[in-house]
Amino acid sequence: MHEGPKDVDDCPPESCVLSVAERLPQPAVIDTVRNNNNCFNRERKLVSASQFRLVFQKNDKSSDRYWTILFRRNEEGYARLGMAVAKKRAKRAVDRNRLKRTIRESFRGQDKLPGIDIVVLPRDSSVNATSEQLRKSLDQQWSRIIKICAR
Repeated sequence: MHEGPKDVDDCPPESCVLSVAERLPQPAVIDTVRNNNNCFNRERKLVSASQFRLVFQKNDKSSDRYWTILFRRNEEGYARLGMAVAKKRAKRAVDRNRLKRTIRESFRGQDKLPGIDIVVLPRDSSVNATSEQLRKSLDQQWSRIIKICAR
């Protein structure tokens, strides 16, 4: 009975490494990408200085030990996220990236947020917090924001 190639040199190049997308039928890949509700594409981000300025000028605010979140209603009908993670708060790039990743992951899971523009600002204590603490804090903040917007 043949067990397959024992060495990488015995493996034909076209069958050695296939990505997940290459193994799926092409329409399945397109549907998976198109139907992903938890995406964080450009339309779900605050990208221009004017969009950030509007939120900073007139906003509602929610804050706790780890985060300050500024938000205001928008005309889009869906929530958009902006992040302002300053070097003053998180000196190392690895810390700034971890905070931004945590914010994005938490935001993606929020399908009940109304049409608002959000700017998340980390506080000093967020750098030393665990990812679990940060995520739990953000989840509480999102719930609080949903209640405020429901008024």
